[in-house]
Amino acid sequence: MLHRFPPIKDHVLESSSQHANAARLKASSFLDQNWSRVERALVDVLMPLTKEKLKDDKIFSVAVEAAYDLLPVAVRLVVPRGVLVRYALEKRDALLPSVDAIRALREGDETAAHNSAPVIRRPALFSFGLSQEFLQKQVQKEFPATFEKPMGTLTLANPLLHIEKDSTRIGIRMDVTAKAPLLGPKIGSVKLTGELVFPEGSRKLYVGEPEISILNIDGVSTGKTEFLAKLVHPALEHALKKVPVYEIPEGVTAKVIKDIYVADGKLRVALGL
Repeated sequence: MLHRFPPIKDHVLESSSQHANAARLKASSFLDQNWSRVERALVDVLMPLTKEKLKDDKIFSVAVEAAYDLLPVAVRLVVPRGVLVRYALEKRDALLPSVDAIRALREGDETAAHNSAPVIRRPALFSFGLSQEFLQKQVQKEFPATFEKPMGTLTLANPLLHIEKDSTRIGIRMDVTAKAPLLGPKIGSVKLTGELVFPEGSRKLYVGEPEISILNIDGVSTGKTEFLAKLVHPALEHALKKVPVYEIPEGVTAKVIKDIYVADGKLRVALGL
């Protein structure tokens, strides 16, 4: 009996198509779960555009493509640029009111800054400012902090925070004391940045998602420093999760961070539903 098999080309095309569909579904699901983070980047790029331009598919798509490069690496690894554009087009009607609200909030905030108003309320938005001094006072409460692991002991101390004009991430420098079986006690410092996170179901904001930019340990080579970074990073995450930098007042209903920006020397945060 002669068995006929589908052409190899057809089989490869079908397999490739199935893989592409699975990747798109995964990306769409990821966007559903992380939309508040993505929305903030989109709003920053879309705000300067007029309502008429935002309703133009071509102009809107080009703006979303530009916003793609501003997304965290963790998002871009899962979501292709084209998937984000299609998803944003589908979400446009729900997204535009957020653009209007954040635009009004920021315009109002410029006026409020001169009047020393600490909090601004808009429909579905609750906004407040966090000064560098306030953040410093909150974070340093939990330090020094020591962590013991089978691979060694790590102590983090003397956190020094700063707010940069051109970034919504918070810069932190800390002293590090590391003790590992093969290294002995070593002293150094770590520089990192973190962003404000608002865990689901919580009424408190934290500094999370730390990214180490510089790790210097006296007398330790680059290769061994990379080994110590694997000890430092989870310790940083654990320590920062214990330090709420802001608690939402009673009576305020908010679920996600809608906007973060720097104005008047403060990190301005807008929360919403």
